[in-house]
Amino acid sequence: MGCVEEFKSLNFAIYAQCDQFVKQFKNNWVRTVGYLAFASIMFVSVVINTTSLIAPGITLFFSGACYGIAALKHQPPAASTITGGNGISISSVSAIGRTLV
Repeated sequence: MGCVEEFKSLNFAIYAQCDQFVKQFKNNWVRTVGYLAFASIMFVSVVINTTSLIAPGITLFFSGACYGIAALKHQPPAASTITGGNGISISSVSAIGRTLV
């Protein structure tokens, strides 16, 4: 189907391809590699020229390390309702906090 026909039918097949592309990032190993790759880019840029990019580099490194630990433990990523997921909500977190105290 060409572009003109897709606009006429309002059936955009690219959405399915985008959804498939996004689903690849729901794996903890992919997220680990991504975060660590971006952290290494930040660290290399700090070596070349000293800037404040060390702070996001450290944050990305710890995020990648946490995703790596979760991947080793075979834990699924938890989606927050704040970021558009349907996993952990603020009320659930506060209820857990009340039971721990």
